[in-house]
Amino acid sequence: MVYMTQQRGAFFFQMRVPRKHRAEFGELIRVQINTFDREVARILSMNLAAQWLARFSGLPLPAVASAPQSTTLRARL
Repeated sequence: MVYMTQQRGAFFFQMRVPRKHRAEFGELIRVQINTFDREVARILSMNLAAQWLARFSGLPLPAVASAPQSTTLRARL
């Protein structure tokens, strides 16, 4: 499934909420991903999808590293 959209150059995570959870979360979850890099946005959107799907299924949420604050990933030289 695709959980990433793009509008005016910015990427967004977007997911429809299952019917039984809509009273709590609304019909749609939409979060701006603070990057203009398509690959970084894809990875971050899949991370968000995993977290939301775990929450909807009632599974405990695993501890995950926070998303990078910079819009650019740099390799160490």
